[in-house]
Amino acid sequence: MKLLWLDLNSSYAHSSLALPALHAQIADVNAIVWDIVSATINENVGMVAGEVYRLRPDEQLLHIISRVKALLPQCCIVLGGPEFLGDNEFFLRSNPFVSCVFRGEGEEVFPQWITHRNNPAEWKNIPGLCYLDSHGNYIDNGIARVLDFHHLIPPEKSRFFNWSKPFVQLETTRGCFNTCAFCVSGGEKPVRTLSIEAIRERLQIIHRHGIKNVRVLDRTFNYNTRRAKELLELFLEFAPDIRFHLEMHPALLSEELKEELKRLPEGLLHLEAGIQSLREPVLVQSRRMGRLSDALEGLKFLCALPNMETHADLIAGLPLYHLSEIFEDIRVLAEYGAGEIQLESLKLLPGTEMRRRAEELGIQYSPFPPYEVLQTREINVDELQTARQLSRLLDGFYNTPAWQGITRRLILDNETFLHDFLEHLIRIGLIDQPMSLEKRGLILYEFCKRHYPEYQSEASIAWIEAGMSLKKLPAEKVKTKRQVPPETWTILYGEYKETLRLCFLPINQEGQAGMDVFRYAAFANPYERPYNEDGSYSSDMSYRDLTNDVTYYSDLNYMDFNILRELRENTLTNNYADIRGQFGVEWTLFKNFRYNGTVVANYTWVHDIDEAHPGTYRSWSQNWLNAASGVGKILPEHNLGFLKENTGRVFDYTVRNSIEYNNKFAGKHFVQLFFANEIGGRTNYQYNSFNPIYLSEYRISGYPNWDLVSPDSYNKLDLSKFGGSTFAEDRSASFIGSLVYSYDDRYVLNGNIRYDGVDILGSDNQFSPLWSAGIKWNAHSEGFLKPYENILSRLVVSFGYGYRGSINRSVYPFHSYLLGSKVYDGIVASSEFRYGNPTIKWERKQETNLGLELSLFKGRINMEGRYFDEKITDLLDNLKLAPSVGREEATVNVGKMSNRGFEYSMRLEVIKNKNILWEIGGNITKVKNNLDQVYENNIPGIAEANTRNVQGYPTNSWFGYKFSHVNPENGHMMVKAQRKEAVVEGTFVTNNYTEEVIDLATIPQKDLQEKYVPYYVGQKDPKLFGGFNTRFVYKQFELYANFVFAAGNKILGFQDRKNGPDGEVDDITASRTNRVRDVRYRWRQYGDITDIPVFQNSLSNYTYYLLDKDLEKGDYLKCNELALTWHAPRKMLQKISLSTLKVTLVAGNLFTITPYNGTDPETQTPFGYPNTRNYTLTLNIGL
Repeated sequence: MKLLWLDLNSSYAHSSLALPALHAQIADVNAIVWDIVSATINENVGMVAGEVYRLRPDEQLLHIISRVKALLPQCCIVLGGPEFLGDNEFFLRSNPFVSCVFRGEGEEVFPQWITHRNNPAEWKNIPGLCYLDSHGNYIDNGIARVLDFHHLIPPEKSRFFNWSKPFVQLETTRGCFNTCAFCVSGGEKPVRTLSIEAIRERLQIIHRHGIKNVRVLDRTFNYNTRRAKELLELFLEFAPDIRFHLEMHPALLSEELKEELKRLPEGLLHLEAGIQSLREPVLVQSRRMGRLSDALEGLKFLCALPNMETHADLIAGLPLYHLSEIFEDIRVLAEYGAGEIQLESLKLLPGTEMRRRAEELGIQYSPFPPYEVLQTREINVDELQTARQLSRLLDGFYNTPAWQGITRRLILDNETFLHDFLEHLIRIGLIDQPMSLEKRGLILYEFCKRHYPEYQSEASIAWIEAGMSLKKLPAEKVKTKRQVPPETWTILYGEYKETLRLCFLPINQEGQAGMDVFRYAAFANPYERPYNEDGSYSSDMSYRDLTNDVTYYSDLNYMDFNILRELRENTLTNNYADIRGQFGVEWTLFKNFRYNGTVVANYTWVHDIDEAHPGTYRSWSQNWLNAASGVGKILPEHNLGFLKENTGRVFDYTVRNSIEYNNKFAGKHFVQLFFANEIGGRTNYQYNSFNPIYLSEYRISGYPNWDLVSPDSYNKLDLSKFGGSTFAEDRSASFIGSLVYSYDDRYVLNGNIRYDGVDILGSDNQFSPLWSAGIKWNAHSEGFLKPYENILSRLVVSFGYGYRGSINRSVYPFHSYLLGSKVYDGIVASSEFRYGNPTIKWERKQETNLGLELSLFKGRINMEGRYFDEKITDLLDNLKLAPSVGREEATVNVGKMSNRGFEYSMRLEVIKNKNILWEIGGNITKVKNNLDQVYENNIPGIAEANTRNVQGYPTNSWFGYKFSHVNPENGHMMVKAQRKEAVVEGTFVTNNYTEEVIDLATIPQKDLQEKYVPYYVGQKDPKLFGGFNTRFVYKQFELYANFVFAAGNKILGFQDRKNGPDGEVDDITASRTNRVRDVRYRWRQYGDITDIPVFQNSLSNYTYYLLDKDLEKGDYLKCNELALTWHAPRKMLQKISLSTLKVTLVAGNLFTITPYNGTDPETQTPFGYPNTRNYTLTLNIGL
């Protein structure tokens, strides 16, 4: 006979033990031919049934549906599993294609059924079998139990045992001593165990197959201390080759077992602590054994063990368990340092006590598998949905090693973080969407930036330590020389990472205080004293957030912060040297031909030493051990300073050869031919070292004791920080040709062609041909204008058309791995994988220019204008991919952008005589920018406080709601938004938009996102910019002034609530420090007319979203330079025998005229270091 097993699992994380356990008992029966089809509940039913049909079994044990019977009407379908622990009569009568079902354990009874499969009259003697007899009567043979458990043949001896999974399951005990009302194992009595010797034999088989992880199926490993110790001793025999995953009941930990757990080697055990709830009434109602106080004490102990990681489980939907309590329990578990927090929804499985008592307990559940609870008396449908979403949040962030540290800090330090972050994920529509590791990091960083800015740096560090791309937003605080590096660049200072083409600069290199010194200066309490009466440094107790001083981690807080000490005791020393050489040759080969050759080489050496003094805040906040701490803090005795040293050597060169031909013939014809070849290259060597302990007084450096670090936290430490070196080389080549023809200096034609190549692109696109052509008419040289040359000195009209190219070096044509410091199973693990794109090519810019040059009155009035039209194609942009591809997006040359505008400049000689010269000059540029084709082609659904690049709009566009008024009745913010209405026109569906005033404080976030869109409220980049200057000379004195201006843009204004030390928080919290005076006029009582809404102790919606009133005009007029110079008269120079004597006084950044209330409209800085005024006095003496 042929017997086919359909193994239907919830996932492929591990394989079922059922098949090998049953097969092992009858493996020697040669009359049976076995086949297997393995699938998950998420796979296509038709495909699974088709595979079953292909194998055509005679008889089978299946978890499948009726179509199999339709395809194979002669087969016998038998079902089993926990689904059938309850009453099976209704199921069998509803599904007549099923022959029978098994209830309970099948190793002994399944062989009996095989023997009597063709004789249903004997089925009544098979325990656990449920079926309908030939008369339609329901026969129930109870539940099958294997009492002779230790005599079963081990499933590892079956040929169907799956050795391909990352871990296998080992059943050491069957049944459970516990009585949990929600668990099917609670009814499995008696408890049966395998002998230590039998377990050792099975482990030896597992070990021979090279399995590294074993999940021990023992419902409560520590129910018997003596046996638990015996098993631990057995497990030690297989260390370090095998890691064991165990379930423990924290309430039943004996002191003897605690001592045993402490001495185990790191990595031997991985624990799961089934706590279910931290509420005594909930545990009592669920019939969970043990006292809650014992469970909490045991859980604290397990989570604190440095040699193993402990996961904790909570169940939403248990009787008497409220949603608010779940949020509180998660914070407690995070405080304990749980390695993972699993939040699951309760399922009322058949055969459980809680299912039988569901009506009595007020539980409503789904009638279909997996029988999930829908609501209880304590938690309604919406709250259970919130709990499910909260579970996804935990899995995506807390339970992900890359984001766990920062997530735990946020949970512990901020009671509302879980609520706020969950609301944010729901609001942006991503809570139920699968997200890559990078996507989750982006979301967390952006959320911290807007709502918890004091954690922004920690989020950036987590991003970088996770190996994410440093060109993405979370790395924005990594100061780069340019966002897109040039083909060659010289590192003058910092630590260069060639793999990312990024130079890391020390944080706060000027102040070295470990925090923003400027923000401290602006917001610190002026009444704090820098020194105590005895002359020692005093502690600033008001600036930093010290709300956790009374928590479990008060000993880890830094209580001695003093800004003066930080600036004096943390030092940065820079050493820099640069050598540049240039050699040139010019040679006239023969008549009209000339050769030029140049070689330019540059060598740069940089060495910097960054010293953090022991005991300082900077040493504490940036301590290397923080990553291993569950809360990101260390005890004072480990605050021992650090030392960073970086050395860099860069050598770059350029070799250029050119040949030029110039010839004028027949009096009026001129020809110029030019050809050049240029090659360049650069080599870059970088070395860095880091000592996490540095006693600066003695200049002694070292490393911390590894005993301080939990073994389970080793992988959180960045060993690559200890030091490393990089070497990189890149090269480029260009071939350039040009032709110029001029007739009588009136009509000029020119053409240019380039063939540029770089080493970063694939060979097919490595070189790019680029060209341009132009014509020019020197009208002033025409004979009919010669009589007017005293008036019209110069008139030139020109037209040009061509292509230019550029390279974005941030994307590679090949896949790349970034190897980190972590090792898994003896193999160095990749910390980042980047998809390459072998088809990337040069970005191209098509340019059309129309120019006019005009000079009047022998150069007294000079003007020049140019109209330009640029179309940029093949821009590197993200392209959304189909899910079947396996990744969300790719970077491809698909973007298009256009720029149109004009440039105009003018210079006037207002006065010009022997003693006085007065010149005025200026220029102005107006640009209209548009994104013609980009990744984001719709207005965003939510108004966020950052610019977006949306198709059809300028680059860096703002999208926000328009402020309407503050409701005088309740102080709520009222804004205008565009309401979407779908309109069907023929076969097309379009959206109509109508303006509507909404209450931003009360509107549901889902409605705001789905029913409304924000307005386009401006662009960040100026539409108009330019400058003007004037020079006035009177005899030996010269006065020069230079101004710049810009207009037509909007930028974020200063907001004390967002820019203060507490970051973007609620108004009550922000008021802990200084506020702007306008808040005195906020709404306070019914009837108040104001534009400042009511203060609340939680973040209001208007703090999340961008309003047009948050933006200010970025117009400004700035005096860049004002200079006064005195030149010594010639007679004086002759008397004192000098060739030159000049004194100059220069004032820079003298003043700015602007309506903007932030720090600087030119740099678009709402709050930060301004461009300070500077004064320079120069004396030049020439002999």
